[in-house]
Amino acid sequence: MTPQAHKTEEYSYPEFFTDDFIKNPYPTYAHLRENEPVFHTTYPGEPVEIYVLSRYDDVKEAFSHPCISKQRKHVTQGLLAPNAMHRKLKGFHTNLVMVDPPVHTRMRKVVTRELNPARINALKERAQEYIDELIDAMAPRGEADLIGDFANPLPTKVLGEWMLGIPPSKEWDEFLEKSTLLVTPRYDYRAEDYDALKLTMNEFILDLLEHKRANPADDLLTAFVTAHANGEIDDDEVIGITVTMLLAGFASTTFLIGNAALALLTHPDQMKLLQERPELLDSAVEEFIRYDGSMQTATFRFTSEDLEIQGTTIPRGSIIVLALASAHRDPDAFERPDEFDITRGHNPHMGFGLGVHSCPGNRLGRLFTKMAIGSLVQRIPDLTLAVDPDELKWRPGLLHRGLFELPVRFTPQPGPATGAVSEEVTP
Repeated sequence: MTPQAHKTEEYSYPEFFTDDFIKNPYPTYAHLRENEPVFHTTYPGEPVEIYVLSRYDDVKEAFSHPCISKQRKHVTQGLLAPNAMHRKLKGFHTNLVMVDPPVHTRMRKVVTRELNPARINALKERAQEYIDELIDAMAPRGEADLIGDFANPLPTKVLGEWMLGIPPSKEWDEFLEKSTLLVTPRYDYRAEDYDALKLTMNEFILDLLEHKRANPADDLLTAFVTAHANGEIDDDEVIGITVTMLLAGFASTTFLIGNAALALLTHPDQMKLLQERPELLDSAVEEFIRYDGSMQTATFRFTSEDLEIQGTTIPRGSIIVLALASAHRDPDAFERPDEFDITRGHNPHMGFGLGVHSCPGNRLGRLFTKMAIGSLVQRIPDLTLAVDPDELKWRPGLLHRGLFELPVRFTPQPGPATGAVSEEVTP
């Protein structure tokens, strides 16, 4: 892939789907907001036409627009058309981000009932202990990869093993690798590449649900299997709910913690401020999500009717991409949008979605990011990047934004764990 860039009198910006765009998409989004707020382009690999919305107000309205749907039945051609879906993957695609009410309402009710404050609070102490354990392992070395050593193991253990009830195994490790590839695919992926990943993952999910039926426990997957047995959700929906939980929580949490750490590392004044004023953690988490969150775009949406936005007619059956990363840098919605400011007050970001399709696990994402970053900056106060920021490698794809690695250095810090960020999660 050869990086390309356009230049204006004010700045240069890379083309979509290039190495430079992956590294820093924000100049491109700034250009689109100003000049092409509805950007019609083709996603490479298996060619798919998409319409990218880049302005805050347009993105916000699209979340609840009656002619913009989450269901593929509206797509008329291409990779995402219903007739292109593999027959074995109906349940896989019946997940919360690909259905509308009333199916979505029924499925979400099961998830929100089980993903309740009591369950989350019960995990907090164990999660803090594990965070301290991870930091204890890094601290004496004086160097670490904050993705592989910290941001990735945390959701795998807390969300996967403890909350969902997935026992460690080689198959689980392989599933996680494939799920990350699925949400951060290379731009040259074609239909068969996506299907190969999904079919392997689907087999693991079916086996996992069977295991839970035979070996019930106090975990979310058992709760979903029970809801299915009780007739609350059907055969496809229990698979879809499981897919939602397995795909939505892990990569996004890992990437959010990694991006948050990078934002602090590249803004040492904000790092110092957070260390001196830990009460700013809540506003810091919201700024992490806005400034460089783990969701670069919302999941695909589809027009159920012809639609006009900003003077551009979008035909029925088209794919709509809501560019959250662009909306969160829109100067019409945020003061000083390109500045990273953990004291920012008014911060109406859309990092966890809006309306009926807002992320049901947003409390988890916020809490674990707060606990992880709060403990990290207090336990290891002199964290610095071990490489130039331009050397960092970002994962491809348009949906998520995350790093492969985040190497850091610091003064070795032997000794027992002392970090703890505590708060009760309320309904």
